[in-house]
Amino acid sequence: MACELCHGKKGDGKGPGGAGVTSKPRNFTCTETMKDLPDGQRFGIIKKDSPGTAMPSFMNLKEMEIWQRVLYLREFAK
Repeated sequence: MACELCHGKKGDGKGPGGAGVTSKPRNFTCTETMKDLPDGQRFGIIKKDSPGTAMPSFMNLKEMEIWQRVLYLREFAK
């Protein structure tokens, strides 16, 4: 999955692609950070990007594929 490049296999934001960016990739394992981030916002970030960060858009993904990723991201913060 492309997410691993920056967010890492563990979702901790320590992937090799995130090393050279100014805004560090989000750490999905941090429950404090993730608890207030609604699923709809996560969907929008994946689909459109996250302004002011290195997060690209993934507009090529189908809606169901994005929702699958949103659900997958939830698992890291448990």
